[in-house]
Amino acid sequence: MNDDAVAERRIVVGVDMSPAAEAALHWAVDYARAVGVEVVAVHAYEIPVYYADPYSASMPTMLEPEFRDGVRRRFEEDWCAPLVTAGIPYRAVMADGDAPGVLIDVAERVSAELIVTGRRGLNMLGELVLGSVSHHLVHRSKRPVVLVPADHRVAA
Repeated sequence: MNDDAVAERRIVVGVDMSPAAEAALHWAVDYARAVGVEVVAVHAYEIPVYYADPYSASMPTMLEPEFRDGVRRRFEEDWCAPLVTAGIPYRAVMADGDAPGVLIDVAERVSAELIVTGRRGLNMLGELVLGSVSHHLVHRSKRPVVLVPADHRVAA
């Protein structure tokens, strides 16, 4: 397949270094290798909001630029390493916001064929209380969504 064809086809995969995201990334590598697409690895950087004492000197360390830069470095160098190792064309995108919103936004901007994300396998109560990235994606995305279970193993 020529490079121009690969450049026109792409998939988005959510990457956060959880076991489910790791399984999704490996699935995306296999898929990209099989059909010749570029992978857009996406990490949503969601800063927690605290409503305690607004005059307190203790702010979350996630607001510090050094912390954010460290997360970006780990994402680009460590978490995307399977893409480099596999020789898959890819780009890394780190964006602010909630994971479902960021994944959908990036998928729309790059005209992705599909969105790949890991699925932790929460029960219904856990999903209702904690929310679920996969649940939101399936219900809000206009693009196909592939949910990869955390225990998915790539064939050797």
